[in-house]
Amino acid sequence: MKCVLLTKKLLDGIEKMPTIAIDAGFSAAEVCADRPFVTPVELWVKNPRVVRAMRACGICEEKITGLGADYEKLAVLFENLKATAGSTLAADLYADLAMLNASHAPITENAVHAWQSANAYLATRDVTPRSLLAKNRASLLRVEAGDRCEEAAFGDTVKPLVCFDALLRMEASDFSGQVEELGKCAGVAVKDLATLEQAVLAVLDRFAALGAGAVMLDLSGFDRFEKPDAYHAAAALASGLAGEQAALTSAAVALWRAQLLRMLGRALVARGMRLVLRVRPKTENVMGDFSIKAFDKLLSYLAQWKALPPVLLSLAAGDLPQGLSLLLNRFREESGAPLLYFGIEAAGATTAQLSRSLRFYLNRGVASLLLGITDCEQGSFSAPAKARFARVLSAELARFAATDGNGIFDEDALLHVAQAVFAEQAARFFGV
Repeated sequence: MKCVLLTKKLLDGIEKMPTIAIDAGFSAAEVCADRPFVTPVELWVKNPRVVRAMRACGICEEKITGLGADYEKLAVLFENLKATAGSTLAADLYADLAMLNASHAPITENAVHAWQSANAYLATRDVTPRSLLAKNRASLLRVEAGDRCEEAAFGDTVKPLVCFDALLRMEASDFSGQVEELGKCAGVAVKDLATLEQAVLAVLDRFAALGAGAVMLDLSGFDRFEKPDAYHAAAALASGLAGEQAALTSAAVALWRAQLLRMLGRALVARGMRLVLRVRPKTENVMGDFSIKAFDKLLSYLAQWKALPPVLLSLAAGDLPQGLSLLLNRFREESGAPLLYFGIEAAGATTAQLSRSLRFYLNRGVASLLLGITDCEQGSFSAPAKARFARVLSAELARFAATDGNGIFDEDALLHVAQAVFAEQAARFFGV
């Protein structure tokens, strides 16, 4: 009983705290337009889990992303929700409907009521991309480095999160085209390694002027580190720009990635910016396993070259790569401040997956390195992943206090940890 009461007290102390929305789910153009949502389906069809589930049920594309009526899409979605058992999707949609005052009947049985109630709510309130983002302490909108995006979207608490993934994927067939777009954005004709660096620095400065404090890269499948050098990196770049990807060996691609990360790392250190590294499990990407040993070699190399900014390693809930413990407290500034932090991607994660990740970090005494949720639920009104994470975090801390705390940790101490993990440490990391 005491554990239940403590869980509730901790939950009451954190669930309404504004958090940082990383990769906040809207484009700069959508934020600028700020068009009010008329039906819930307009937002839900942006949710990749909704679309994936509907396709898996054999629903025709017209009733998923086509020009079919929104009510028809809602009805067919509800009809097939029971087929999503094992996923949080149904519970997440219910949370949205509860926010929209449309939860008075089981959502799988009364599409008409849900439709009418949700639309009536949206008709009397100005629910727009900006109003949803305003619930966050800060919102980081993903922008591709080569995009000439709507600059008016940024300011106050909405910041760009710059993505250079296209430069990492030298083996991709569109690599040269992506580099050309980056050059156009920067006003630099990219012909070699030196001009590419000029373009990268110009793009960084442009977005920094718009409030960007971080760069994000997807390192899923990073399984090999090759110590870079300018000569071989330049040769690899020349092959990529010439469209000769077939001539690139895996060693050349790995060397290029390390060279690019060193270039970016030094630029970020000079500008006081952060680096967010996202790692999806192999089941979610086609690039292979992520290697902790290779990643450790990369960070060690960047630290040696004074090119290691504060890094956030973002891992899917429940996904704990072999050897992850080796990275805890591994990299620090000369002052002793940590350089490597960790985050949990919680969108669509179950309570069991969240518990597994939280216990890993909490049991190893590194709660101060954990920045809470480091992704954002796309296509959601109510941020159900945030609410689920708050419940699991509260329950894990209360369980620990009841079973292993030996009375050392009072409510205030536990609440301090919960608030730090849930919101405050991420806010300090991003400086917002």
